[in-house]
Amino acid sequence: MPMNIQSSFLDSMRLHGDVQADQLINQLFNADNQHEVYSILQLDNSEIRKLKTKSRIAKFLTTTRENPDWFDPKSLLRGQKVFEFWATEIMSLLGSMALPYCYAASPGNKALYLSDKMRYSPGKRLLDTATFVIEVSTPGSLNKSSNGIIQINKTRLIHAIARFYLMKKNWNMEWGLPINMEDMAGTNLAFSVITLLGLQKSGVVLSDKQKNDFIHLWRYIGYQMHIHNDLLPTTYIESYHLAKII
Repeated sequence: MPMNIQSSFLDSMRLHGDVQADQLINQLFNADNQHEVYSILQLDNSEIRKLKTKSRIAKFLTTTRENPDWFDPKSLLRGQKVFEFWATEIMSLLGSMALPYCYAASPGNKALYLSDKMRYSPGKRLLDTATFVIEVSTPGSLNKSSNGIIQINKTRLIHAIARFYLMKKNWNMEWGLPINMEDMAGTNLAFSVITLLGLQKSGVVLSDKQKNDFIHLWRYIGYQMHIHNDLLPTTYIESYHLAKII
């Protein structure tokens, strides 16, 4: 199916977050169980797996969505191999191109600014993002209950926590919901097609197949992040057009 790139659709996506993650955080935080959430988020992945039958937070963190019809494990692995081979360049581009692309994007950057992460703890913010990219891009990291899946679900909960608190501040809904679907899609594009553009500008020559495999990797990551399917491009060219529109 072709992407839906109509302005009306993209604007509607600014009013949607992550339903499952938001419901869990709202239930726990409204019951004053914040400590339970934060304590489990601090555990290492092996400890989280041990708790998955005892804690609904740990169960959430270890749950993998069923693979969609379009999923191609060979293409995903090839996309991870692109990361593995060019990891140094890609991680450099994370700080010099992909993240600045996100930080300059208004109104999506309002949530980042109001949550104070970049102003008061930029080192931790950058380290957390780098850890996420490495965890999901390492070959073999996206099998069921694997480190990559846990990292994705941790990020979903962290986004939901941010939405919970930001909505209690002087948030302007003209900006859309904090960390909404379009914002998340834009970030996914920053880590995929914007990074590929950065590699190209750096003199790295990739084949069309390598580019599309890398896009497939991030399409799958976006799917596991529960980003709307119509915001998950299938090819490098589609990704480029969507990034330009957003």
